[in-house]
Amino acid sequence: GYASHAAAARLAAAWLLRVAEADVVPFDHEEFARTLGQATERIAPQVARAGGDAAPLLPAWRDMGERAARFRAVRDSVLAAGTPSRDALARTNAALRSVERRLTRPEGLVGRPWYRSLTYVADVDNGYATMALPSIGEALRARDAARVRAEVADLVTRVQSAAAALDEARAALVSAR
Repeated sequence: GYASHAAAARLAAAWLLRVAEADVVPFDHEEFARTLGQATERIAPQVARAGGDAAPLLPAWRDMGERAARFRAVRDSVLAAGTPSRDALARTNAALRSVERRLTRPEGLVGRPWYRSLTYVADVDNGYATMALPSIGEALRARDAARVRAEVADLVTRVQSAAAALDEARAALVSAR
């Protein structure tokens, strides 16, 4: 009876309505950072066996989560006091949209330039499965220790940049007070 398809369509429609009606883009970057921190913990032993160290990613994800929590607190406080100016909302939402963009690589993944996200992509071996932290995962599969180290370092830099975008979003709302 396609019940799961109908449920997915209803869920997608509700989410689209929520996004369309929100003053501030309603993404949960705290959960996003926490989930990717857990993905990092899961692959850390493989990274270590490959001669790399995933440890620098863990504080980067934690920092992003903490900045997301500070943003959430300001957002909730500002929105509870009333609707900020259109300019403040535009600057806030632009910064929030840039969070995930900063977690992409314009030239794409090695061997798959059409995939730019460094957080989640379709698994190279199974297009139906999702792969977390694909640049690192694919370097591990290639057994390329130098590439594993380079991918970890690159992702740390990008996570720090994404966390800075959350600070930019918070600053835009603070200016609206």
